[in-house]
Amino acid sequence: MTLAVFELRRMVRNPLIWAAVVIAVVVEGARASQWWPDLTFVTVRAVTASTLVAGAVLVAANLAAGRDRRGGLPESLGALPSRAPARTRAVLLAAPLAGALAAAAVIVPLVGYALLRGPVAGTFDGWEALNGVALAALAATAGAALARWTPWPFTSLLVIFGFAFLLVANPRGEYGGWALPWIATHDATLGPRPSAAHLLYLVAVAVAVGAVALLRHGPRPVPAAVAAVSLAVAVPVVAQAAHLPKPAPVACRDHDGLTFCPRPGHEPWVAGWAAALRPITSVVPPRALARVPELRQELYGTLPLVWRPGVSETGVAGAVAESAAGLEPGPGCGRARTVVALWLTGRVAALDHERAPANWSWPPGAAGPGDGWHVYPLTESGHTAVVPGRLNGAFYDDADLANARALLRDPGAADRVRAHWTTLTDPATTTVDAAPLLGIEAVTGRGLCGEPR
Repeated sequence: MTLAVFELRRMVRNPLIWAAVVIAVVVEGARASQWWPDLTFVTVRAVTASTLVAGAVLVAANLAAGRDRRGGLPESLGALPSRAPARTRAVLLAAPLAGALAAAAVIVPLVGYALLRGPVAGTFDGWEALNGVALAALAATAGAALARWTPWPFTSLLVIFGFAFLLVANPRGEYGGWALPWIATHDATLGPRPSAAHLLYLVAVAVAVGAVALLRHGPRPVPAAVAAVSLAVAVPVVAQAAHLPKPAPVACRDHDGLTFCPRPGHEPWVAGWAAALRPITSVVPPRALARVPELRQELYGTLPLVWRPGVSETGVAGAVAESAAGLEPGPGCGRARTVVALWLTGRVAALDHERAPANWSWPPGAAGPGDGWHVYPLTESGHTAVVPGRLNGAFYDDADLANARALLRDPGAADRVRAHWTTLTDPATTTVDAAPLLGIEAVTGRGLCGEPR
């Protein structure tokens, strides 16, 4: 036990581990500050950040367990009463505990930071948080086993690179599923994550790997039995984890004339969504808002699953404005309702200038990409180029954007749009026809929709 306490003290003072803790908290905290806190995603992201600590613990445990195999130490340690199996056991007791504490030092502040901000949505899953603690413990036992079974100290780095590759190349666990140490991306459309089952799996695997490390010192019945029992628990548990329950049904609610359909646990965000869209709903007639479809919270849908203030509003505003103005996908250049839809979008998010990538193709007869590019059909691939914050299906050009920006500069524009809504949203009304009603001097030219203006 004295040797285990000695190893624990060394681990707790290891600068590599605490540097990983600081980096993980700072980087993930800065990233999370840009989004509304969703406890479901916050917990997953916090555990993902703690994998940096797991990597540091793996290296530290590998160096500690392999210490007596380097540079003449075997001869020096031969005179000590503690033999190699005892030193391995000491590392297996100390390193997982130190790793678990370090992982908790990452996860607890990040989750606590989310609770202090608002509006908080989602649900906190304590089992999910404990997955990060168990993952660090597993990394510690893996480091010790690698030190005992492989003669190369860089083997631990290869394991870390392999795990990092899985996080980047296979974030949803399509290959390997919940048998992987961690799945960093949460898809809410699949239902809740099997966090409790995965925690049991990680603990069982960590115990099995620790037993394998002890077996390096010779076949012994106790480590062999522990490894066999642990694997007998881990295999059926991870197999059962693949059978996810269906997600709960979505309940819709009306707010400011719009219908929001948040996922369970995200009801606190509805008021925030409605407030972000109020610059549109406050000036649009109720009959126009009735044309806006339900705003469902989907992973890749109209409402983002997580909400980034100043960014996420732009895509939602474009969809709402387009539907309210009666726009349909397709050419809309030079039409008054296109300008109105852009003006509505600009009331929520700035219609900023952006340059299109040089490698995009443009329709025949188009003037080419300019500032404020948007949705364009490509001439060869048949795909479309979309910039968030613009309309989501209608084509428009720089002249339409210029007219919308002129309208945004006019403090009396809202009254005029409300007064002439029916005429302005008529498909036959051009921007030139509507200019006196809007109080602007219409900008015209040859549009990117391909027709003369």
